[in-house]
Amino acid sequence: MIKELDRIVYEVNNSSWSKLEKMRYAYIELGKIAHKDIMFFYTVQNNLLGRNNRDLEYSVDKIDEIINSDNRYDYSVICKNSAEMLKYIYDRCGIDCEIRKTLEANSYTRDGKTVDINHYFLVARDEANNNYFITLNPDLPNIQIGKRTSHFGNYIDYMMSKKVIDENGEKSVISVQYYEGDKIDARVLSQSEIEELDKKIGYKNTILDDNQTVYTDEFFNLLRKSYASNDEYLSYLKSQTEFYVDLSKLMSKEKTLAEVLDNHTPPTKEEFDNSYLNLNIMNKTKEECNDIKLFILLNTIQTLYDRFHMKITDEELKEYNDLLLNHQYDEIANKYKNDFLKDPKRREIMENLGMHNPLKISRKLSLFYKVFDKLYKNENMDSTDFKKTKIQFSDLLGEISLLYVPPEYLPFRDYASSTYITHKLIYSFNQIFDTNYRSEFNDLELAEQISIVKEIMEIVLSDLKVDGSIPNYDDSKSPVKNRILSTVIFDKDSHKPYYLMCVKNTKSDISQNNGYTPIIFDMIENKILTDKTVIELYEDNYIVKDDELRLMIENPTNVVEESISIQNSI
Repeated sequence: MIKELDRIVYEVNNSSWSKLEKMRYAYIELGKIAHKDIMFFYTVQNNLLGRNNRDLEYSVDKIDEIINSDNRYDYSVICKNSAEMLKYIYDRCGIDCEIRKTLEANSYTRDGKTVDINHYFLVARDEANNNYFITLNPDLPNIQIGKRTSHFGNYIDYMMSKKVIDENGEKSVISVQYYEGDKIDARVLSQSEIEELDKKIGYKNTILDDNQTVYTDEFFNLLRKSYASNDEYLSYLKSQTEFYVDLSKLMSKEKTLAEVLDNHTPPTKEEFDNSYLNLNIMNKTKEECNDIKLFILLNTIQTLYDRFHMKITDEELKEYNDLLLNHQYDEIANKYKNDFLKDPKRREIMENLGMHNPLKISRKLSLFYKVFDKLYKNENMDSTDFKKTKIQFSDLLGEISLLYVPPEYLPFRDYASSTYITHKLIYSFNQIFDTNYRSEFNDLELAEQISIVKEIMEIVLSDLKVDGSIPNYDDSKSPVKNRILSTVIFDKDSHKPYYLMCVKNTKSDISQNNGYTPIIFDMIENKILTDKTVIELYEDNYIVKDDELRLMIENPTNVVEESISIQNSI
């Protein structure tokens, strides 16, 4: 490690940067090669749950060595030695700095021995004698994937609030000094100032199509927007339905309606790529268009009636067909509405159905046919109007297609089923991490991987809302953390780590399952595993402890023992 530190010293000393720029460069460069010593923290928090697991934990002597050894230059870091390594670099680059530590310490006790653990951070000064707080460890995952950082030139309180309990059991809050020594008047860097530093040292190295250099935060923001709207996820679900498969074949190749209905084989790649969302229906004959419209009508009406336990006769189907042929599209929606509302009980359930609102779907169907005719005839449309009409065509057909996705796979207004959460997680991890293909992410160390995975979970499930039907809901946690119990597990033989996500069911869960559905992310091989039950996991692995997970592991009778396979679920 000392060679790497000296390399950074050499690069800094051979630059023409200011002291602040040199401080920033060393911070980023050390952050690229160091990694958080996660087993240290798991051990001191007594956070490993398993049988005879001390071979996985650090010994108390190892903890004492890590805490109390000076100049411990190692790739595996806690806050103390990362601060010491930065100081090593700064000292040799003419940057005045000092290490400060917290006054209060956490204590780790094992086998009659106790080790006190303080938090350490660095204070460094520029040419103008401005002080800056610098704490590397929390920024390690950010630096290693090119994100913005948050602990370089940030603010640290000198006095901190502390909750105390007196002899009578009364609770109160007092103010205590946080770090040793006198108060440091530190300068806080704004985001724009840090961005200017990063431009100078070349930290931002992710290039967009327009050659603009950005932090990877921009890609995370795009992910957040995409998964909040659910556009890609819903498109995927629709593409897996039999309706999509048959309609794609009908619209992309010259096949008759009868041929498509008689042959439910998966589409070829060419058929899939030329799906209905990219269709130019003006290339179709009138008969072909009528077949497409009839296929959509018969499937949608039959599915609506079946879904809501309504009976439909052959005569009624003929009435719908006649309305279609006579272009009486509004009457199609009105007929279904009148039939649906004959039963007053259906009114009560309708509003909570969101994307599956039957009256909404029938109205969309009516509007779709009008847009279909307009696009096919292409009468008096300029290029702008044609483009808007084609987009409207695709959007409406997409909304109709959602009818063919089972309800438990969709988000509803008041709750999200565990099936929805599970499958969205599996889909998003397959997409974002490009599972089954190794990437730079798989070469990161465990602590940094965990930090990224947790952030991805919050992004892809950002549409989850506060849900009081979840047992023991904690308002201090995000909806995602309330709904998913996640932890690291270690194979008992090889000690290989995995990330376990267990989706909690709600009382109103449409899937009607009890307990938890486990998803396992193999962060080394980059695979999603769904073939294990929680009981099997407990038998084969050490589990990093979480209170709810502990209860789940120790009382496994509540656990769903069926595995989930997204490929075969629709």
